[in-house]
Amino acid sequence: MKFKMIIPLKYHSRLGTIRRNFRNKFSKRIKLNEKLIIIVGSPHKVGSTWVFKILSDLLYFDDINPSKNKYNGKTKDNIPLQSLLNYFEKLNPKIGYILKSHSNPLESLPKYIKQITVLRDPRDVIVSAANHLSFLPVELGGWGKEFSAKSQKDQILELIEKANFIYDLFINWSNCENCLVLRYEELKRDPLTEINKIVTYCNLNIKLDRIKLAITKNDFQKKSGRNPGDIKSGTFLRKGIVGDWKNVFDKEMLEYLYENENGRWRKLINDLEYDI
Repeated sequence: MKFKMIIPLKYHSRLGTIRRNFRNKFSKRIKLNEKLIIIVGSPHKVGSTWVFKILSDLLYFDDINPSKNKYNGKTKDNIPLQSLLNYFEKLNPKIGYILKSHSNPLESLPKYIKQITVLRDPRDVIVSAANHLSFLPVELGGWGKEFSAKSQKDQILELIEKANFIYDLFINWSNCENCLVLRYEELKRDPLTEINKIVTYCNLNIKLDRIKLAITKNDFQKKSGRNPGDIKSGTFLRKGIVGDWKNVFDKEMLEYLYENENGRWRKLINDLEYDI
């Protein structure tokens, strides 16, 4: 005796959407001749989410999403990449995968892994990170109501004092020898050229028109509904411009940053070849 599953009418439209999305993803996915995992790894607030979303819409690769239960409850962004190597090894070799990470880079890579990183003026990162931590829920890493109630200046001064988690990732990713390094400032100036560098680095054959479409889909104005520079506090897409630190840091704040921890931020900014 055969049974037929009856799906209520109210779910028909949703099921049809799921099916269409699956077919679209499968048909648009870049075909591969060999296994490929792309890791977009970086410090926080450098534009890596922007790059990750462009690549996701360009490649239609599967997003890597390991179980948090196996990695002490860490979100996938913060799981140490080294601990994921066995997981990577077991993934389907016929499908491309992509992962965004805020952990340290892999020093030794299997040939099927490509690491991409994004760097940005650390002063802009500090401004953006202070804003982000002020509205992010505590359970997701935000710094709570007391931090949120402070002035922007006091938030930034506190962050400078506690910013090892940002500084250490800057050091590790800026010195990564087996990854492609992009700059946020260049991505803003000429995203087509910079994203095409990733395509070349990963040995992919993709037409420029397709890259342009993925970039346009993730344009700041299109995503936020605002022009770059128009600020909206309490949102992930805050301003979308280069050099906003100049509108925020006063002389006292800059001196505090440059003298912090024996001048480590000044040295980092110099090493990254940003003007002091």
